[in-house]
Amino acid sequence: MLPRLDLPLGVKADSPGYFVGITLGDAFIGTGARPRTASGYLDGLVSLMCAGKMDEKTLNGLRAARDHFKALGRAAGKLKTSRIQHLMERGGFEYIIQTICRLQDEIDDLPDHAARTEKLRLAVAVLMLLVNKPARAGDVTEWRFGHELCRRQSGEWALDWCQGKTNVDTGAGHLWPETCAALDELVLRGRPSRLVAIEYQKLVGSNLVTGTVGARSVKWTSELVRDAIGIPAHDLRTLAADYLRLHDPTTAVSVIQSHLGHGTRKAGDEYRALAEGDAAAAAWRRIREEIAQQAADGPYA
Repeated sequence: MLPRLDLPLGVKADSPGYFVGITLGDAFIGTGARPRTASGYLDGLVSLMCAGKMDEKTLNGLRAARDHFKALGRAAGKLKTSRIQHLMERGGFEYIIQTICRLQDEIDDLPDHAARTEKLRLAVAVLMLLVNKPARAGDVTEWRFGHELCRRQSGEWALDWCQGKTNVDTGAGHLWPETCAALDELVLRGRPSRLVAIEYQKLVGSNLVTGTVGARSVKWTSELVRDAIGIPAHDLRTLAADYLRLHDPTTAVSVIQSHLGHGTRKAGDEYRALAEGDAAAAAWRRIREEIAQQAADGPYA
């Protein structure tokens, strides 16, 4: 993009400081990127220039441009916020379960061997797994039968894995019966239920999403979820955190960190601030009610 930039007089593209950074960021936004994305691109350029031993003055100028677009992104808010709000208005997890039931009804009306049936079975299984344990789409893409996702002789399924982003182990342990049923259906692909153990053994070592040893892209897995419920897979992590925070804000901080598999306290800072704010508000409501009750029980009541 550099040769096409309309740079101020005397500013050269081969020394990308502040003015080049601002012009470049505006050009990214002009192609449809959001300010946060533009700041990420500029951050990549900063790293590249650090490796190329660019002088510090030029680097600081580019960093200032990057920070400018980062601030614009914070001011604009996250698209995720409006998506989550819209999903909550439709019923949150209840809406997701209703969608799963609708997809299951569609599967029942389709031939077992149809490509559409295969895709819907996978969508149902992935959605049930994410409701049970909201994982990152990149991790879901890598799950394998018999490794991260195991079926016990009792018929129960278990899920445990090492997160790609944080390198921290996490898992759901034994999955819910509804999740186990969805995984059984995915394994059987229309065959009689008595064959589920045999069919599972055939898939051991295969990827959950592809059914082969290879994996699909993260974007494909997230789009599978978006096609079904209108939001990408990652948003279900935020939705789960909101439910936990609103259910019991006093314990939400540690529960969210465990449930979402955050590797550090800093990773959950945003959720932590919200939970602590809710806990403080709940405590203030209790204090207010106690004061009101004391007044009602006082000598002038």
